[in-house]
Amino acid sequence: MRNLSPDIAVVVPSLPTPSAALAGALVRLATDDRPYWCSGSEWIDLASIEHAGPVAWPRRPGFPKIAGELTNASLGTLPLNTNRQYYYPFVVPRRVDLTGLRIHVTTASSGSAEVGIYSSTTVSGADVPGTRLVLGSGLTTGTTGDQTATVSYTLYAGILYWVALVASGTPTIRSVQAGAGTASLGRLSHVTNAFLSAVGATATLPTVAPAVAEFGGANYPAIYLVGS
Repeated sequence: MRNLSPDIAVVVPSLPTPSAALAGALVRLATDDRPYWCSGSEWIDLASIEHAGPVAWPRRPGFPKIAGELTNASLGTLPLNTNRQYYYPFVVPRRVDLTGLRIHVTTASSGSAEVGIYSSTTVSGADVPGTRLVLGSGLTTGTTGDQTATVSYTLYAGILYWVALVASGTPTIRSVQAGAGTASLGRLSHVTNAFLSAVGATATLPTVAPAVAEFGGANYPAIYLVGS
């Protein structure tokens, strides 16, 4: 199950008969308000999936996991550029009820930051960030330490999302180092590309991600998924 948009706009009174024509369709059932995905031969209740894939995510209240992180390797640091939007893909292996999105500032810089989560869409055969689903604003970067934005959203297992960040200043934050994350946009001339970035006019995450974005480096911002 890849590239499913979690922004489910189609609500149906009952599930239609599964068919090849409906393969990949994602709907929300009005009677139970749950998301269902059609495999072509059956409807799968996404809310009931306990784990998807080989990565285990045991629930540990108070110990948030980083979007896209695969190993427990030491974190690095990443200096941010003013008004540059950072996007990288991730999948959660189980349902996560988000209550917050967090960054950790290691070197302060006057200003603020926004974090968010986007659906995934396809442009010219490539998976790219689409519509903004979650926005956490007002994170201060003028002081070091954890900075958490309160949000309310449910992430479902097996769905491709993009997490995003933009800052008005030039703070340095914790980052996931090369080899420790699942995010990979492929290699160009043997160089790892783990995230996309784009320069905006302000430190605001757009409602729809920009169509033109640049490849980023191997390290990407560590954005913590706070919740259960």
